[in-house]
Amino acid sequence: MSTTITISIYVEPSIVTGAFEALLRRLYQRAVIKNVKVHEEYFNVEVPEVHYWQRHLKSIIETIPTSNKMLELALEYRLKSGEIAAMDLLLRGDSYENGFELEVNGPISLSISDTQVNRSLTNILNHPKEQVFFEEVIPTSLTTLKDWEEVFLRVAGIYGSYINEHAVQHAAMYLESGWPSAVGCAMLYHRDKHEFARDFLRIYREYNFGENIPKMLSRNFDLEEINIKRPLERIDTKYYEQFNDSDGDSLVKFLNSLDIDKAFKLASLSETEMNELLLLASKKIPEVTYIDSGLQGGALISQPFNSVWKVYKYIADIRS
Repeated sequence: MSTTITISIYVEPSIVTGAFEALLRRLYQRAVIKNVKVHEEYFNVEVPEVHYWQRHLKSIIETIPTSNKMLELALEYRLKSGEIAAMDLLLRGDSYENGFELEVNGPISLSISDTQVNRSLTNILNHPKEQVFFEEVIPTSLTTLKDWEEVFLRVAGIYGSYINEHAVQHAAMYLESGWPSAVGCAMLYHRDKHEFARDFLRIYREYNFGENIPKMLSRNFDLEEINIKRPLERIDTKYYEQFNDSDGDSLVKFLNSLDIDKAFKLASLSETEMNELLLLASKKIPEVTYIDSGLQGGALISQPFNSVWKVYKYIADIRS
């Protein structure tokens, strides 16, 4: 059964249009638009005439953020390895599906089939076993990682952008639909590196109260305002269970161990402290890389089907 890989970005509502146009400019450096669709509540409008949407795409984009529509651009993207991958770029109106899609995924996403993400590795592994060599699998896996790391960093604005051009504040790569907390993401970006520390409060609130991550990324949301008398309403752990290690290292166990006092203590780490801890953690945890891009922020990078959760557990273990 096919799985979807989602890359979502969060910007404040006032700059969604500008951020989407800036993202398109970054993607145009490696991608072409093959089709345009405008989705409404009960019907879709396909815009097949290339010359029409080339002339009117900007005006279409401007109408979406405050509407009940969603814009879908079908792209063909030339990966770093040279392969072509199909993906859909989505811009959601604030009333599309009564605002549900915006609440769970944010305003802007790329949607990619897992067959596109892991195509090279799948081709190798589908050969008869006697024809598969270990030395083929490792380089191909690394190529896959580098391909999608490049896509993610371009979406986040670290690659291909002008400084402060409708800057992306947050970005995440995750499985399926529904932006999970940081521990459920394969790749994660914050422009303000102190937000990696504040992720501990988001992790706590999402797991224990089911609060949506995009809402908690807003500058207007008070992460620290928590009613300590509020009864816990823990979410279903099925999504997070897939990242448990076969050797028994459990993400769910970590989530259960993160109480409110620990979350507040870890969230109070300074940007400098958190940056140093992220660099240290990435040296200790081989499957995760931390990229420090200075004023452009920082990114945690793992394989598209993995999670960066061990970085957060490592930091929690040594600082709480």
